[in-house]
Amino acid sequence: MKKHILLLITSLTIVSCFTDDELPFDFSDDLKKTVIPYQENDLIYFKNQLEDLDTLRISSKKTIEQNDSFSVQAFKNVTVSCEHLPFNKWTEGFIFSTESNENEIINQELITISADENSESLSIRYRDFSIFVNELPEKKESDLLNDLNLREYWEFIDSNPNNEPSSIIKIIWTEKYGLTAYYNMEGDFYLITNVR
Repeated sequence: MKKHILLLITSLTIVSCFTDDELPFDFSDDLKKTVIPYQENDLIYFKNQLEDLDTLRISSKKTIEQNDSFSVQAFKNVTVSCEHLPFNKWTEGFIFSTESNENEIINQELITISADENSESLSIRYRDFSIFVNELPEKKESDLLNDLNLREYWEFIDSNPNNEPSSIIKIIWTEKYGLTAYYNMEGDFYLITNVR
């Protein structure tokens, strides 16, 4: 009898994970806008005032939805991952692939937005920059992005950056481009160049 009850609970849990029912919540409009610009295989270039180039490729954009089950509260995540080119120095680590019998790189998660019935959050990681917030800051408005014909943006500041000259200390994010610009510890300002 215990085996039957355990089997029933397990079956209900599995079914609830894969049900087509819509979740009773969604991301706020502004939070959705942070991931809209990205499509898999996008190549994105940033250039600083000295014409130094920084390149990334969007390696994946994944949505995970989990309905309520006995063990897990309903949630929704969207994660955009990126590969740094030409050297993929910043990663999430490695995973062993039994198919290729080698370690496969897990690319850096550029942005993840998450929501459940009670709250939502956002995390951004780019190179050595990392930030987690429970709500988006108010948009700023200035002439900073005049070259892109943009005035509004979100600004994210790393309160505990690495003490390296190339460490990123501030990120500028827009609805139109996502990651749009950033500053490093040396004062270099990198701006997106391949505007679409």
